Amino acid sequence: MIISSIFLTTLLSLTSLCKAEKVDTCIMCTSDSGSNKACEKDVVPDSQPNGACSAEFGNDYCYVLVTKQKQPVEAWQWNRGCCTPKAGSSICPLSEPSHVSNEVYEMWRARCDTNDCNLMDPRTSSGGMDGFEGSLVVHGKRNGAAVTHGNMLLLVALGIISYMYSN
Repeated sequence: MIISSIFLTTLLSLTSLCKAEKVDTCIMCTSDSGSNKACEKDVVPDSQPNGACSAEFGNDYCYVLVTKQKQPVEAWQWNRGCCTPKAGSSICPLSEPSHVSNEVYEMWRARCDTNDCNLMDPRTSSGGMDGFEGSLVVHGKRNGAAVTHGNMLLLVALGIISYMYSN
């Protein structure tokens, strides 16, 4: 009975170390065809508001999305905010390239994984996507070491408990 309590306490405390980091805040702004010039191109820190990210609307990355509408009339849209990768998302897709162009629109995306990091112009900088045209690089979380150490400690604890039960 005492060993079971020790095992459960150890297991619960070790799994709490396996927390993946998320972004807390990102620069949040939009510009439609020049309506907010300070939101366009490379943003100067503190020139645009930041906002809190949430699991509901996305909190894995900060993003920048630039869309050049080619038809029927040329227009530019800039969007900056928080996102979580999802299938079918134009803002934060799972496996689409950082640059897409067709006869109707041209789109550039960049994302990064630290607070308020979405200051870049994705047309000239890939942010967290490392500049690989047509591919997606998934970055590890900032606390990957905590996950590795937590898992290692869990394995050691299970080994000790297994040894104690066998003797």
